[in-house]
Amino acid sequence: MEFVGTEFHQDLDRGLCELKAPGYWSSAAEKSSYLFPNGMKTKRSPMSISDERIMLETVSDDEFNEAKILPYRELCGVISYPAACSKLEMRFAVSVCGRFRDKWGAKQFKILTKAFEYGYATRETGLIYSKGFDPHGVNVLSCHADSAHSLPRSQGCHLVVMNGASICCESKRHTATAASTCHDELIRFAKSADKVVGFRNLNCEMGMADEMPTIIYQDNESAIQITLNRGSLSNRSKHMDRTILRSRNKVEDGEVKPTARVTTEMWADIGTKALPDTQFEYLRDKMNGYSLVKEHWPEYKLPSYIT
Repeated sequence: MEFVGTEFHQDLDRGLCELKAPGYWSSAAEKSSYLFPNGMKTKRSPMSISDERIMLETVSDDEFNEAKILPYRELCGVISYPAACSKLEMRFAVSVCGRFRDKWGAKQFKILTKAFEYGYATRETGLIYSKGFDPHGVNVLSCHADSAHSLPRSQGCHLVVMNGASICCESKRHTATAASTCHDELIRFAKSADKVVGFRNLNCEMGMADEMPTIIYQDNESAIQITLNRGSLSNRSKHMDRTILRSRNKVEDGEVKPTARVTTEMWADIGTKALPDTQFEYLRDKMNGYSLVKEHWPEYKLPSYIT
């Protein structure tokens, strides 16, 4: 039923397996109650658009000296663990907040507490996998890869999905500054292709080899054309290095297949930037499998905030 703070709930009749950590969040909230003297608020997303703008500011020495007594590192660690196990929609917030672990201010700490409040408010959900509902098939991988285009380096995200919900989520800043949106999208495609091939190898070892290429959804047509056609490099894209372009080999070898998807349905968008609450909730419940279960098993008991 439980492993290192994560609870496992199986419904074999319906073919469902749910991972969540309500006990972990309740225990963390009790220990951190002194940080919320007026009680915790109900948050619909871990980070708002205005919060993200604040997290782009530089913390001065005076701000840090005033706030260094605040348990920033400790609270960041508290939300990082479930974000890696069952609350994958929080990976972007953890990535952004993690940049201030060495030097933070009161404003940054306040935003971190908001992310904690979100985790506690949605503690009854995590990830739910379902049998037979994933349109790609049973035990068949798919992936969403997306990137924002910003300075100094863009934030990229990819989600590997199987049986209706994410099994892996990465939300990180790229290590290189891209010259265009297309370049950023190709960087993320290359990273997601490597991750997908690793999961394909793992599935093969477990006797679930994928016979068809794994679909990697992207919302940039130019990037898709470059990955599909060796002759499509123009003067604006010839500077891209081998690390990016070698993902073409995986396409030619039939391991991955780039596929277009509109931005509003790009699940990985949740890990590239802060989103309005409504769009965040929509993508969250797509990537964690709850909207799929709610559609096919409407009588299955789920929290009211599931869209």
